[in-house]
Amino acid sequence: VERGVAYWVCQNSWGRGWGEDGFLRVARGPHRSSIEPAGLLVVKPAVPDACPESACADGAVTRKDCTCQCPYGRAGPTCGECALACSNGGVRDAGCTKCECPLGFWGRQCEGGYRAAPLASCARDSSSAIAVDYDFGGGTAPPTQTTFA
Repeated sequence: VERGVAYWVCQNSWGRGWGEDGFLRVARGPHRSSIEPAGLLVVKPAVPDACPESACADGAVTRKDCTCQCPYGRAGPTCGECALACSNGGVRDAGCTKCECPLGFWGRQCEGGYRAAPLASCARDSSSAIAVDYDFGGGTAPPTQTTFA
């Protein structure tokens, strides 16, 4: 009560720059502001989508700044372009998710592989063996066997 007027003091949700340092006065009494007979309904406001027109494609994630974070093998502003580069004669699959590697090559981009030496080498004990040179790329682990009888 101030100067004979009864009121409610309510805090606003807009901060200290609005009202009386972030508060407001609402007249008190029956049928004055509907607070006493009906109470005060507080509703959480709907937050609009920051990127309502997001055009990210092919499994891309929309970042907070509304740009697209492309999955492996995709590129471009909306991730709609295939950027998968296959090595050693590999061919991209239709979905641009992996490379189909030719015989002797493996890995996500056919970066690992082997090739047989042009001539078989003979061991001193007269058994034949084929020497194989390995060429690894990426995180491919080398094999444990280097000659085959």
